[in-house]
Amino acid sequence: MNSHLQKLVETLFECDREGVAGTMIVGTQLGSVSFQLEDGFLVGSQIKGPGQMLSDFLVATGWISREEHTTARQMAKAEGVAPWVAMMRMGLITEDGITQARFQLAAQRFSLLLGTGFDSVAFEPGGPTVAARKAGAQRAVPLVLEYLRIALEGGR
Repeated sequence: MNSHLQKLVETLFECDREGVAGTMIVGTQLGSVSFQLEDGFLVGSQIKGPGQMLSDFLVATGWISREEHTTARQMAKAEGVAPWVAMMRMGLITEDGITQARFQLAAQRFSLLLGTGFDSVAFEPGGPTVAARKAGAQRAVPLVLEYLRIALEGGR
């Protein structure tokens, strides 16, 4: 196993405990992806460099239409808020819907990163743990184990 993947796996297993929270930063050739981990759950992500924005993800997955996206982005720009805030104000999506979409986007980014490769892994502890987790949160360790299973089966 390459050293970066080993570091990623070790970090995830260390975070897969109650009361552990922090940000795992995974570097790629194009930038970095930060994953917020809380009690072993992948609860959010942020990308630095090229990547899909939450509002674009909502269109791509059918949560909102392209027209609604355009209107929300115009409203967001006029009001000086994030597009997802405008979408909530317009009644296009609820706060729970935004939370669930963030979980799905984080899991998608995590899976994509595992499949395409990365250059570095770091963990910054800190942040509150979530007492009542939303239904959309996914455990990070099973995602890695599934990737490893697929990678090993493909190597036969």
